[in-house]
This record gives sequence, structure tokens and C-alpha cells, in this order.
Amino acid sequence: MAQDTNLPASELGNGMKEISDEELYSLIEEAVLDGDAELTMRLVKEALANGVNPDDIVANALVKSMSAVGRDFKNGEFYIPDVLMSSRASHAALFALQSASNAPALTKDRGVVVVGTVAGDLHDIGKNIAALMLQYQRFEVVDLGIDVVPEVFVQAIREHHPIVVGLSALLTTTIGEMRKVIEAVDAAGLRDTTKIYVSGLPVTQEFADEIGADHYCEDARDTLDYVESLVG
Repeated sequence: MAQDTNLPASELGNGMKEISDEELYSLIEEAVLDGDAELTMRLVKEALANGVNPDDIVANALVKSMSAVGRDFKNGEFYIPDVLMSSRASHAALFALQSASNAPALTKDRGVVVVGTVAGDLHDIGKNIAALMLQYQRFEVVDLGIDVVPEVFVQAIREHHPIVVGLSALLTTTIGEMRKVIEAVDAAGLRDTTKIYVSGLPVTQEFADEIGADHYCEDARDTLDYVESLVG
């Protein structure tokens, strides 16, 4: 496609001039970061109409943008309303991709990942970003929600036989619940066959090692890379 870099994403409409795939990825990323769901969906549809592979849209625009959202939130450059708007835009992109006739790659055929925010913690932004990115990459995500007690994690493992279980927390006062989950999984006789990663602002590699987690995920991008590594 011919390149045209003079139009900002906010001014693109149905008569959008043809641009390169790389510029289109950048415009989608910008729309997600701006939290513009309508524009994000329109750009994704434009990319699909131009014959861009859905997997390339995911890898080169959506995963990149949501990873940036997670990073900026952790660094204090993004606030909860910003993250919610960007998440909404990403969901709009996912809807457009799933609705496309040329998007069979988005079927959830790569295994199950169970995620949840531990008991006492009502924050789920980081968890939701990671879950969204995993769904983009064709993993079936069983999201247990917030304030999840250890017994619910154990039940989900027995029911869904996940590749990995992700524990999330945002509060320093609740990360101790991660230890309780791991202990409950161990007591249920499931620890030898269950991988567990931990994530969240107060979580560190040292803490993950101390409680016996299999992996510490620093951000949503690291979560995706870790789960990808488990399935080769």
C-alpha cells in the first residue's frame, strides 16, 4: 500500500487513504492508548478489508498497545479511567476481529489459563489486561474474578485442567493470600501438575520464590511470553 503519514488517527474516516501495514498498526495502537473504541474498531476493520492477517493485527498492534497500557499504569503515567478506556477499545478490536470472516485463528484452541485476583483484593485491571492478551493469542481464559478464595482456585484446576494458573494482587496487604492458594493447591494434591504464576504491583521475584510460585510476571507482556513458553 502507498504510504500517507499526514493524517492523525483522529481524523481518519471511511475515506481513509491507503497507508502501509506498519502505519496502520501504529494508528490502531494510538487509538487503543487514546481509549477510542469506535476508531479502534474502524481501523481494525480497515486493516482486515486491506487483507491484513488478523494474527498480525494482534501481534503488531493490540498486544503492543495493551502491554504499553500495563507499563504506563505501573509507572503511574496511566490512571484507572485511562486503563478502562483502553481496555474498552481493545475489546472493540477483539469484537471486530472475531466478527471477521477471515479470522479463524482467534478460536480458543491453545489450552486453558485460569486467572483470578486473590481474596481480599478487589482490583483486576492488570489481570484483565493479561487475560485480554491471552485471548488474542487463542488461549481460553477462565477468569475467576476478584476476591477469590483458595478453594475456588482448587476447584477451577480440577474442572478445567489449565496449562497454568495466574494469581493477581494490587495491595501489599493481600499478596500473602497467594501463599495460601499455593498451599491449598499443594494440599489438594495438584501442585505437581499445576504451574502457577504471580503478578501485581507489590509482587517481586523474591516473593514469588519465597512462596513457591513457578514464575513471577512483571507485566502483561511477560505473562503472555511465559504462557507461550509453556506451550512451545
